[in-house]
Amino acid sequence: MAALSAVPSMEDLKIKFQESSLIFPYKETPKKSIFLSNIDQILNYDIPTAHFFKANPAFPPEIMGFFASLFITGGVLLFGDYTWVLFAVTSFKCGGFAIGMSTNHILFDGLGAKVFLLNLASQSLENKPLAIVPYNDRRILAARSPPHVSFPHPEFLKFDLPVGPGSTPPKFDCIIEEIDFKIFKLTTTHISHLKDNITKTSKIDRISTLAVVAALIWRCKAFFDDKNRVSTLLSVIDIRPRVNPPLPYSYSANAVLPLGVSETCEEIKNGPFSKLVEIITEGAKEMTHESVKSAFDWLELNRGIPHGDYMVSSWLRLGFDEVEYAWGKPMYSCPVVNHRKDICWVFRDAVDNGVCAMVALPSQEMDIFEGVFHDFFASILVH
Repeated sequence: MAALSAVPSMEDLKIKFQESSLIFPYKETPKKSIFLSNIDQILNYDIPTAHFFKANPAFPPEIMGFFASLFITGGVLLFGDYTWVLFAVTSFKCGGFAIGMSTNHILFDGLGAKVFLLNLASQSLENKPLAIVPYNDRRILAARSPPHVSFPHPEFLKFDLPVGPGSTPPKFDCIIEEIDFKIFKLTTTHISHLKDNITKTSKIDRISTLAVVAALIWRCKAFFDDKNRVSTLLSVIDIRPRVNPPLPYSYSANAVLPLGVSETCEEIKNGPFSKLVEIITEGAKEMTHESVKSAFDWLELNRGIPHGDYMVSSWLRLGFDEVEYAWGKPMYSCPVVNHRKDICWVFRDAVDNGVCAMVALPSQEMDIFEGVFHDFFASILVH
């Protein structure tokens, strides 16, 4: 049966702060303005991640803090009173350690963060050049002049705010409230079983793991709402390969857009699970070069933020744990819980290459979500 987590829950670790300091570049950095695309501007919230490393005799805990201060040159990026990038090194009694990183999403998306980490890791090795020369010109995703909106964009919620130079975009954030956090795990066996069942009733050429997981998350979430209500699921789509010409892999900014699919809660709850997977799979195909350009033009003419009942963000292909540092690759890299109850992060499990979904919901909603999740697997295993 699908599980909440791979290991029993543990009490919070007792952490002792040894030292805290700001790290600045060894020489003054030239100041210049940076163009932000319309999607850069609205993704104004922090993304915390954790990267865990095994003990390495060449890098004992007592020197890791000092070494990190050398390797993370300019490790805290400040603009005014705001911290855009923050690192924390935590050493453990076993000799292992963790690097925590928090970055504001305005800087880059997941693949942009991967390029950043590859370059950061390259500087931990002596006399090494950057692993990837970053492509930093964000004007490649500027709106057209004049803007031409050729598609409807219900995936964005429009605000009645001024537009144009000097105007402030709305912040894609949510109210901080008391919520529970749980990780729902699907093993490779669970996923294969679901795909086999879908194949029996669907004509989808290729069933992706993400589509299966997103459909299950959508189903669990729909049980909170009235059956006649229409529920919208947002998926985060990488647009690098979808524009013409494709964006370079080294593009170090935000190259993602939300894509929404909708269905009644009644159909989500009681209809064939394969239909949900089909809706998500077919919906992703609608993200084309022209629809991407239309979205950026819409955001140029309107002030809006992603709008849906729930958003699924996949980290399955980011490969943060593939980054080679001087002390080795991470044992595991993952997102860290935060206050966003409107986003579910999907990432690889540390044990068996299964998939984990990190869900944040108020306590009563979490109980419903968890019950639906387990009932779903109980029903398909019986059949």
